[in-house]
Amino acid sequence: MRVVVDREGVVRSVDDVFSDNPGLQQAAQEQIAKWRFRPHLDHGFPVQVISTLTFPFTVQRVDSDAKPNP
Repeated sequence: MRVVVDREGVVRSVDDVFSDNPGLQQAAQEQIAKWRFRPHLDHGFPVQVISTLTFPFTVQRVDSDAKPNP
């Protein structure tokens, strides 16, 4: 995800860069938009930053014939 964070640490935009699981993309964008960051300082002054965040994940298939564990 490409994230733009303003001088106050507020997420201003979240854009997808690449996802091999588009089904999770919308949920990830919504959650990241709620995050707050410590402002990045450049020579002691807060600045807006653009960064790429990477989230590894695994998807496990569930056997539809399997009985749930109690």
